[in-house]
Amino acid sequence: MPRGERLRVAVNLLWLLPGVVGGSEEYLVRSLLAFADHGDNGIDVTLFAQPALAEVYPELNAAFALRSAPFRLTALGTPIGKLLRIVMEATWLRAGVRALRAQVVHHGGGSLPVGSQVLRDAARVLTLHDTQPLDLPENFSLAKRRYLSRRIPSSLRRADLVIGSSNFVLSSAVAHGACPERVALVPPCLGAVAPPSPGRQGSVLARLDVRAPYVLYPAITYPHKNHAVLVAALALTQGIQLVLTGGAASMEAELSESIAHAGLTDRVRRLGRLSAADFSHVFAGASALVFPSRYEGFGLPVLEAMALQVPVLASKATALTEVVGDSGWLLDPEDPVAWAAAIVAVLHEPATVAALVGSGRARAAMYTPQRTAQALGEAYWRAAETRRAS
Repeated sequence: MPRGERLRVAVNLLWLLPGVVGGSEEYLVRSLLAFADHGDNGIDVTLFAQPALAEVYPELNAAFALRSAPFRLTALGTPIGKLLRIVMEATWLRAGVRALRAQVVHHGGGSLPVGSQVLRDAARVLTLHDTQPLDLPENFSLAKRRYLSRRIPSSLRRADLVIGSSNFVLSSAVAHGACPERVALVPPCLGAVAPPSPGRQGSVLARLDVRAPYVLYPAITYPHKNHAVLVAALALTQGIQLVLTGGAASMEAELSESIAHAGLTDRVRRLGRLSAADFSHVFAGASALVFPSRYEGFGLPVLEAMALQVPVLASKATALTEVVGDSGWLLDPEDPVAWAAAIVAVLHEPATVAALVGSGRARAAMYTPQRTAQALGEAYWRAAETRRAS
């Protein structure tokens, strides 16, 4: 379509229950806010979301036309929750998109809704966060992996454009069915984590019973996050705390048992989800970010650490090798001895740490809101033009 005309885009965020989906939530929210501040003013964006989204992110409500679903969808991971979302997408979302006369519908949850082909006039943009259900099916229930093993490849084939945050994700998309000419990189941008308030960090850490030196791992306790290797590595060190933030998931009980079994209860602080202010103080005071995840579509905390001048120790796996590059130490995610040695090294090798910090700061500076906004706007126009030509 001619780019002189205004482009109407509907964004389906019904899948997003704040605080549950981890990095994919951060990526979409930051990308949309970047677009609000720096995006193409020839594009009108309307968000279709759960009521909780406007409550948790009032800035989204202020930046866009945001239509909240008529009732709350909770427990989205359950069969009932999934069924309710499917019904809402087939009825309320469909009616809203038609009333808006949207030319592009952006589905942010990694798969297209069931029956999305009924909106034949609108281009379908799909954000793919990763293909972990296909690559590591053992991390998912039998019902979920059966469902996603069909839904993800089908969605990749039917999308007019597939968006990914890294080249690793885009390669995975093509491997599982996306057309190589219909994928687009939309890199994430930094935000959320701000430098700590002067003079407050000590009181915040004392309140949370966090003592320096410590290393930080901000991750929900999903199987692929691989918390166990850090517990094993900590047992090989002395005098350092491991601070864990993020919500609880399927590995929470096993993590607690492994900490107790290793006799590390007094050296591991499990803080759960923190306020943004508390998190910024904890993050900035860490001797290192430790990120042993076995599988990442990107890994936003890595960039946040670099921006805060915190050295990065990360897994040599999936997108992390692309994101970290030579600005951190890449380690075998299954080798606790290597992790222990690296943790000790960041405490005793200041010259090496200084080099990592300098390189990391330069790398983080590449991920600007302007870059994200430009890429997202271009993706919307490209999808509309692809649909018009087909």
